[in-house]
Amino acid sequence: MTDDHSTAANMEEDAENIGLFSLDPGLESYKDHFRYRIRRYVDQRKLIDKHESNLEEFAQGYLKFGFNRDEGCIVYREWAPTAE
Repeated sequence: MTDDHSTAANMEEDAENIGLFSLDPGLESYKDHFRYRIRRYVDQRKLIDKHESNLEEFAQGYLKFGFNRDEGCIVYREWAPTAE
């Protein structure tokens, strides 16, 4: 499920077949929460893939945001998705 090449559809299928429960049956009572967390991850991953093209591009946000040198000057960019 953590393979960067797997698709969101595969991740959603994996959410229904969590192998962790066979290793630790004591976690069975938390199955709904695990599914919820996996769905949240899948939703976020879809947004990242849609807007940043992939997880690697997203992880390199530090190259764009904060203080950076750009053509002889210093540029400051801040991530503020709901700013108007």
